[in-house]
Amino acid sequence: MSIGHIDTEQWTRAMELLDLVLQQPCEERAPFLNEVCNDPDLRAEVEAMLCASEQTIDFLDQGGAAATRSLLGDETLANAVLPHEDKADSYVGSYRLIERIGTGGMSVVYRAERADGHYEQHVAIKLLPRHFETDHRVARFQAERQILARLNHPNIARLLDGGLTEEGQPYLVMEYVDGVPLTDYCAAHACSLKSRLKLLRTICEALHHAHQNLVVHRDLKPDNILVTESGTVKLLDFGIAKLLHPTPHDTSQALTRTGECPMTPAYAAPEQIKGDTITTATDIYQLGVLAYHILTGTHPFRNSDTSVQEAILDTAPPPPSSAVRSASELPTWTGEPGASLTTDLDTVVLKALRKEPTRRYRSAQAFAADLTRYLNDRPVQAQRVTWHYRMRKFVERNWSGVVVAAGVVLLFVGLSLFHVHRLSTERTTAERHAEAAAAVTSFMVDLIEMGDPAEARGGAITPRDLLSHGLARVEHIDGQPEVEAQVRLALGRVYRRVGEYDDARPLIERALELQRRHLPPTHVERAEGLKQKGALLAAVDDFEEAETALRRSLDIWNQHGEASLLDRARTQHRLAYVLRRQGQYDQALALHRDNVRLRRNALGAEHPETLESVKRAGITLHNLGDYAAAEERYRQAIHGQRAVLETPHPKLATSLSSLGALYMNQGRFQAATTLLTEALQMRRDIYGTEHETVALTLNNLAMAVRDQGALQEADSLFQETLSVRRALHQDPHTGTAMTLREMGTLYLYTNRLPEAQTAFQEALRIFETTLDPDHSFVVRTQIDLGYVRNALRDEAVSQSRIDDAFQAVQRIHPDSSLERGLANVHYGALIAQQRERMPQADSLLQAGTAILASLDGNNALSTSSQRLQYAREVQRAAQTQPQP
Repeated sequence: MSIGHIDTEQWTRAMELLDLVLQQPCEERAPFLNEVCNDPDLRAEVEAMLCASEQTIDFLDQGGAAATRSLLGDETLANAVLPHEDKADSYVGSYRLIERIGTGGMSVVYRAERADGHYEQHVAIKLLPRHFETDHRVARFQAERQILARLNHPNIARLLDGGLTEEGQPYLVMEYVDGVPLTDYCAAHACSLKSRLKLLRTICEALHHAHQNLVVHRDLKPDNILVTESGTVKLLDFGIAKLLHPTPHDTSQALTRTGECPMTPAYAAPEQIKGDTITTATDIYQLGVLAYHILTGTHPFRNSDTSVQEAILDTAPPPPSSAVRSASELPTWTGEPGASLTTDLDTVVLKALRKEPTRRYRSAQAFAADLTRYLNDRPVQAQRVTWHYRMRKFVERNWSGVVVAAGVVLLFVGLSLFHVHRLSTERTTAERHAEAAAAVTSFMVDLIEMGDPAEARGGAITPRDLLSHGLARVEHIDGQPEVEAQVRLALGRVYRRVGEYDDARPLIERALELQRRHLPPTHVERAEGLKQKGALLAAVDDFEEAETALRRSLDIWNQHGEASLLDRARTQHRLAYVLRRQGQYDQALALHRDNVRLRRNALGAEHPETLESVKRAGITLHNLGDYAAAEERYRQAIHGQRAVLETPHPKLATSLSSLGALYMNQGRFQAATTLLTEALQMRRDIYGTEHETVALTLNNLAMAVRDQGALQEADSLFQETLSVRRALHQDPHTGTAMTLREMGTLYLYTNRLPEAQTAFQEALRIFETTLDPDHSFVVRTQIDLGYVRNALRDEAVSQSRIDDAFQAVQRIHPDSSLERGLANVHYGALIAQQRERMPQADSLLQAGTAILASLDGNNALSTSSQRLQYAREVQRAAQTQPQP
């Protein structure tokens, strides 16, 4: 086969291979060709093209067609290989083609101008050459037009028009971008590190828009991202993009189902090389390669001992900071004073470059958000967030270590002086008050001196350092038990609020012991100590002991009348929470309502504490199934909190998450997803990625996604939630069990019964360990597990136990609640096995399905929810099964 005698299909394939080969480093082209080409004739054709000239093409610098023009010195040979007719000075529709500005493997691009006299306009026109007009190529060209028509973003080159020329050639009219590739722009303008990161963030935002429109680009590389002289980024060339969920008329999906894997190998994600499913995570990986390239000036696998494709699959890239240190030619930004690639930036880029798609950023927006956090000196989500890390970022973002330390010391001073003042009103002598005040002052002065630059010796003093120093210092308070108790209680409270429960417990216990020995039983300091103990026990799910401590605290506050009204309200607020978590909803609601009244009278209706009580009452009403009343209180709390709290704020995040969960129960999935996403971002901004409140919101979001039918995405979210909760809680924890229970439901929806049984069994074991036997979570999980065991023909099913569980559900939840509807379905299917109970089973199944259908009436989607579809399937199966 000679170059002068090849048919169209052979030439097309040869050109595609040539385009890929020329994008490899010179020394890797032969091995790469061995990997991708098994046809000896085709290989000879590509080698002939490569050998036509001794010129070399820089790594990633030119596409195959452009490279061929420079490689082929002989004009006849060049025309044989690249039979593109030059159409400059001809017309396409209302445009005159001025000059050819690009030639790729399957299309030619011209700069053109409007020629109909209506107005002046320069555009880029993309033509499919006549020799490429196979059905497959025309279909891909049309798919590109469909994809571009979906996109409208200032950083994506716009589609202006399209159609067929008079000769019948397909064409696209595109926005003309007078720019240079991303890497060239960064080099030519000596862009700073911050400028490069902002460019990358803009690319992320443009790509997120494409993903929101269900478009995956699949070919992100510098040549497809142009930057104008003014610094405007334009993402272009969606020629090999695909639609994630094509309509019956979309062809882009079909174009990738025949074994073809269009890609640029050096920028390909592992799943592209392996031929696995392409998702938005594929673009996230390519964003990671882009980030690595513009930050270090090199490809992440350029120095690998294997081929680029092997390295992408098997080799971990070195951290970008390491690549910069070892580079022979440094990027221009390295000359900036103080500029360097930090561990945070290494972590961000390497997260995008994970081999496993599920371990990368969940979206381009999440990648952009981490870049924003880095630019603002905030903790990045890719980094494991610890107390020390968050405090270090806070110091970098705000003041010097000494100033931050002084702020924390002032907190301790304020708490201690507050306690000293309270103590002074109870003291019978001014001398004892003076001694206590002097002792607390001495303790605080010692902490302040730790922040002195002379003591720090140039090091940064963090709040965590002060906590540790205070913990050591409190051991040396001798002969002043009241003072020691106050300081220990203050330290314990701070440790609890940052989630360091193991450090908080001994401090609070020792403070209580000192108070028991040296203060009368009804002293207000005893009430405060018991309240702190109750708060700590509730945080670790020891609700029974927490209730005991909080009731004792409340008894003491009640003996001090109006003087302790707000302290009583705060303790009552915590007690109501503990009662709700134990399933004692009626008692909890009564306390919350009284709490709202107390705080409204004392503080006003718009005070944050009053709004918090309103929200907590809403949560309890939600648990009771009174969705309308719960929604009213959630909305009242959110409206007030948005007005008086500075965002992001944890209390507002809780309100948003709670209303989102309510909407999810009601079948209002789109509204639920919006609120839960906002709450999740807010909580991540406040707490980082590993925190129980983050896990709770993730869990609710997974449930909303699951019940909309996006089961694979829900599974991923549940796995992420479970991972966070297992990392946070070593002992049995109700949060872990809640996630397992909802995962079990997901497995039921996908008919994975053994996995559902395992999940329900573990959830029930934890619930029975941490909750009362009649708690809603316990009895509902017993019914679910009984249903699965029955479906698996497990002889261990205890019908009497399940009967008792269903009676408990009936007592706790009203007829119209989601919990009642789901319980009716599974319990009805269970008793349908018994001939004599078939009428009752049929009634329950119909009632359960009706409840779920009524909740779906709030659903803005045109289709039934996943839970309703599942309930109907269970009902049909139960009603058609043969009777014994």
